[in-house]
Amino acid sequence: MQNKDLIQKAYDLFNEGKVEEAGEFFDPDGVWSFPGKSRLAGEYRGRDAVVGEFLPKFPRLSGGTFRSTVMDVADGAEHSFVLQRSQAQRDGHSIDYTVCHVFKVEGGLIRTVHTYPYDMHAQEEFWG
Repeated sequence: MQNKDLIQKAYDLFNEGKVEEAGEFFDPDGVWSFPGKSRLAGEYRGRDAVVGEFLPKFPRLSGGTFRSTVMDVADGAEHSFVLQRSQAQRDGHSIDYTVCHVFKVEGGLIRTVHTYPYDMHAQEEFWG
C-alpha cells in the first residue's frame, strides 16, 4: 500500500466516526503538531494522545458538525501531503477553510503530521 493510500484510509475511517480504527494507522510514538493558540493547538505525542485527546476535539468542539474532505493527496520522496477542506459550525458561526497536512510515514505507520492552515486567523477565531 502506498503512503497516500494509507493516509486516505485513515481519513475515511475518521470521517465515518471510527477514530480508534483510524488511530491504528498511527505510530504508537508518533506526533501530531497543530499550530496556534486555539483549543486544538499543541503537540500531541503518541497514538493515545492523538486518538484519545486530539482527534475527538473536532467533533466535540463543533457539536458533531466537523467535516474534513481530502481535496488531494500526494506522495513525495520522503513525505506525503494532504490538501484538506475543513468545515464546521459552532455557536452560530461556521467556518470553511483549507489546511495542508504534511505526513511522514515509516514502516507502514504515520510517524508525524504537521498542520498548516491557509488562514490561521480564521481558524484561531473559530476554534477559540
